[in-house]
Amino acid sequence: MKKIFYILLFLSPQLAWAQTLPILSPQVINTAGGNHIFNSGISVTDNVGEPFTSTIYNANITNSFSLTQGFIQPLDVTGKDFTITAFVNDVTCAGKNNGKISTAVTTNAFNFGAQFFWLPNSVCPGNNCSTIDSIKGGSYTLSVVFTYTNAANQTETVILQPRIFTVQDLGEPCRIKVFTGITINGDGANDHLFIENISEFPNNNLTIFNRWGQQLYSEKGYDNVTKIWPNADEASKLVSSTYFYVLDTGDGNKPLKGWIEIIKN
Repeated sequence: MKKIFYILLFLSPQLAWAQTLPILSPQVINTAGGNHIFNSGISVTDNVGEPFTSTIYNANITNSFSLTQGFIQPLDVTGKDFTITAFVNDVTCAGKNNGKISTAVTTNAFNFGAQFFWLPNSVCPGNNCSTIDSIKGGSYTLSVVFTYTNAANQTETVILQPRIFTVQDLGEPCRIKVFTGITINGDGANDHLFIENISEFPNNNLTIFNRWGQQLYSEKGYDNVTKIWPNADEASKLVSSTYFYVLDTGDGNKPLKGWIEIIKN
């Protein structure tokens, strides 16, 4: 299966798929005021963090003037980055539904959530799929919406621009691959002959022989599931040895021939 991955970096404008929130305007975080009396008898009243009017008193004059003073702090000093890395697996051969697109999120935000909006929507109706698989060749569009909590405990939303990914189906015929090692030990793994893409050739005919040319098995429409070799009864009668197969794919091409090694513990 052909695999393609896209690393979407900030440094490459053609590949970048990220958005940085701007630094928000400074906000006042302290509005506590106070009254101050000095040894000279002058009294100053202020309101820290906002424009305020201070009045100075002494025995002879009263005068008013305005001052601005305060402590300010941005809500978010660094901004928040969200980057998507996407990996694309093409289908293995013509007409297969085994393509895959997977994504990974890189961010400096905490407590974030993400929704994944795919088109066509049928590949992920719940909008919660960072990965879609078992898909046909074609184009798929992804939009991602992030939410996160900023330093002021407010919910922010970031919407990445949609991106289109293409899963290739080059139309190449599916190729038969016969896995030639069988380990009959009852563990449910590799206990019978597996032929990759045999379902694409429903009119196949498989024949198995032992090393002396004696036919042991013949089946039309071998499918790796309901029609397998050896089944449980046959396996009990077989010994560790080399066997031989003839596979007619049923499409007019020359039959395939090869060997199979059975190992029994």
